Formats: sequence, C-alpha cells, structure tokens
Amino acid sequence: LVFPAMEMASDHERVLILGGGDGLALREVLKYPNVKHVDLVDIDPQVITLAKTNPKLITQNNRSLLDERVNIHFEDAKKFILRELQPYNVIIIDFPDPVDPVISSLYTNELFSQTAKILSKQGVLVCQSNSPEDTPTVFWSIGKTINMAGLNTLEYNVIVPSFGLWGFHLASHFKLPRIIPSISVQHQALTSDMSNLFTIPSSIKEQRGKAVMNSIKNLNLHKLYKNEIEKW
Repeated sequence: LVFPAMEMASDHERVLILGGGDGLALREVLKYPNVKHVDLVDIDPQVITLAKTNPKLITQNNRSLLDERVNIHFEDAKKFILRELQPYNVIIIDFPDPVDPVISSLYTNELFSQTAKILSKQGVLVCQSNSPEDTPTVFWSIGKTINMAGLNTLEYNVIVPSFGLWGFHLASHFKLPRIIPSISVQHQALTSDMSNLFTIPSSIKEQRGKAVMNSIKNLNLHKLYKNEIEKW
C-alpha cells in the first residue's frame, strides 16, 4: 500500500492517510526522513485508542500514532477533505472493503474528485482496491471511479500473506510510469524486482469492461461486492 506511492512521489513533506487507524501504514510512512507533517483521518476513536495504548498493537505499529509529526483527526473522511487544506505530496486511502452503502459512499467520484484537488501536481495517491481475484468488478470499478475524477490511474496487485492476491490503484495528475524506484527505506514487504506488480492475470483483465463508476447518487460498489463475494 505505502511504498509504491511514496517512491513515485517527488516529495514526502506532507502526507494524508484516510483510514488506517491501526497505525500500520503510518509506521511505514514515517520511515521516510523527509516527512514533516501527516494528517491521519479515521472516524473510529476506539481503534486509534487501542492502537495507541494496547502493548501488542504498539509493538506492531512502532508507536507511530504517538509521533510528533502526526495529527490525528476523529472525523468522517468525506468531511475532512472539504476543509481548506494545503496540497499533499502523498495521499493514502486505506478504507475497509465496501461491504455496505456507508463504506461504498467512501469510494465515490465525489470523494476522489475532492482528493484530486488537494493532491499536489507531482503528488501520488494510492487506494486499497480489494481482491482482484475475488471481486474483480469491484477492483476495476474503484480504478474507473478514480480515473473519472480526473486522475491518471495505474493498477497493481501483490500477494499478501493471509489475504491472497490483493489490488491497489495508484493515481496522479501526471502519467505514472510502470517502474517503481528501488525502495529507499528498510522494508520486508516487496522484492527488489517490483515489475511483476503491474502484471495483472489475464482472467482478471478480462473483467475490466464490467467496471462502473461509483457515485453518491448511484452507489453500486457494495452491490457489486455482495454479488461477487457470495460466489465464493
């Protein structure tokens, strides 16, 4: 989720994380020494309280939520992004799967259009996009919705232990190259050759034509998710 966007962005001074209350994505962001300001927006204060106080979670997130560079906002992401905000160099969207209309309303053209406005011209956005294997139409629909919001998109997938094949979308105001620079911080998640991240299985690519745009007026994502997940 974190490394491709961070390495492709021209700078890391300002980072926005939508979701991610467990502090794990934040842990990876803070490895980059030129990060000066992070806004983390999560609607659930209980998750963040646990992540800041539970000894096992603190061990996992490396006390990231206690870092002085981090500003935590207990707020609906849809409302937060409407504030007057300075542009961000990296925006990381770590929302849950769109299992219901409420979460589906986070993956909308309206939200992505607004995040595009606060993404710097050379910045990079990344969005977790579900399993392209289990829910391919959901995966492609998230990408289409981001694209329709005016950003260039680039999809990738990776095997995540215990999750299986998982999908993500990178997005920016410029055309993203299919090359990720070498990861410049300590990591264990990816191999040195990351070109295979952009290799989408043909059986999944065939489903791209079924993608739809998700919007507040026409919420489709949770319906697609339910239809596809029930097949399993």
